[in-house]
Amino acid sequence: MTHDLFELDIAEGWYTREDCFVMYDGETPVAAGQIRTEMQNEILVGFLDTLGVPKDIQGNGYGAELTKCRIQILLKLGVSEIRTEVEQNNQPMLKLLLKLGFTRV
Repeated sequence: MTHDLFELDIAEGWYTREDCFVMYDGETPVAAGQIRTEMQNEILVGFLDTLGVPKDIQGNGYGAELTKCRIQILLKLGVSEIRTEVEQNNQPMLKLLLKLGFTRV
């Protein structure tokens, strides 16, 4: 994904600058992911939403690093719990989340 394509995604409403984080290698975006928070039963819950890494550079740790950063941001926002959904066939992400302390529900 190029910077221009990412800007187009923002313009089309796929992401907002407030909830989307982009990791760059130089001037090239290498990972993008969203977060959000919501109150549930008087508890602030954080969510790790979409994460994208171009296929040709997957496996280089960009998604893992951005996920760790997103977790830290949610914790700084004061969430009591962090949730996410992952497709069962996405073994790399499942493995990463388990390594980071997430549990399957």
